[in-house]
Amino acid sequence: MNDYEKIKDYLFLGLVDIKWHRSELRNVVHKTIGDIAITLYVNAGSTEKGITYLKVRSEYLDEWGMEKDEVLHAALLNTYHMDPPRIYDLKRLLCDPDYEGEEFMNVEGYSISDEKKRAGICLSTKGFSNGAVAIFYPEVAEKLADFEDGDYYVVFGNVNMAVIYSAKLCHLEDLENALSDFYKNEVSHKAFLSDKIYYYPKKRNRFTMLQNRLKILITKIHMDNEE
Repeated sequence: MNDYEKIKDYLFLGLVDIKWHRSELRNVVHKTIGDIAITLYVNAGSTEKGITYLKVRSEYLDEWGMEKDEVLHAALLNTYHMDPPRIYDLKRLLCDPDYEGEEFMNVEGYSISDEKKRAGICLSTKGFSNGAVAIFYPEVAEKLADFEDGDYYVVFGNVNMAVIYSAKLCHLEDLENALSDFYKNEVSHKAFLSDKIYYYPKKRNRFTMLQNRLKILITKIHMDNEE
């Protein structure tokens, strides 16, 4: 862990809700995005129970002689290559165990019907694990804006997915009501990510967190300096 050159290829990012992890995040490398922490992890190897991964403590930045944003950006690219973005049909996902979603970033002619836009575009990663982070991958947010032909809302169903709704086709009040009902019944603290709705205006290329119908600017798309 003390040598960045040896460990860098094993670093990746995941999203953590701040509400339930505030104390542990104090000493962990992360970047705050609204009520979400984009958090640095290291793949510590595999066991019989699966892959072991650990949050990276902030003290390692000094040992590596690296700036936080530089490390996070490199880890974001790692995450993209390890777990590429996919769009999912949730009904098919439930019925087909071999279904790994649909490639969309560099697929000529790929399109999404208005019916699916109204129902919500399910964004995740290949394998449907740690998929909510895919919204922050390079060029993904912009590509989704092209599909939506404009602005859109983002609802984080849990740490494994983000659901994208066209601002032209969906009403914010309906999304708020649906989100409230969903979190009352469905999500454990372990999988919980955010009960807020995020907004992406295509022309500004930024995410905004909605708080009581107010739009609060929180970040640029890319993993550059915080604002």
